[in-house]
Amino acid sequence: MLPYQSIIAELIASSNIQMNNLPIFIKLQRQNCLVVGGGVVAVRKINQLLVAKAKVVVVAPEVQDEIKEFSKSGEINHINQDYTEECMEGKQLVIAATNNGKLNAKIAEHAKSKNILVNVVDNP
Repeated sequence: MLPYQSIIAELIASSNIQMNNLPIFIKLQRQNCLVVGGGVVAVRKINQLLVAKAKVVVVAPEVQDEIKEFSKSGEINHINQDYTEECMEGKQLVIAATNNGKLNAKIAEHAKSKNILVNVVDNP
């Protein structure tokens, strides 16, 4: 075990945290990423993707003003429509950031069936 691994394991054990997920870093530079949703949480995720220099497509019929500005400036591609499974074509990462739990679950199911990494904002 490497020194940092034992430190992390010790911190987790001492804090009674149960780790069911693995936090990872992914190089997303120039990778095609999809964000489904246009609310405040979607804005936060879009900002994170832009910092990572990802190519971002946002699918949502209604979006926050900040997303409109990103689209006007060419930083993202906003598709003004409801989500369809076809939106995932060519994407390496999908983020389901809607306020509809059933839709988020459907998006996750579609992504998993296509072996695309997915993050559901209400259920990491």
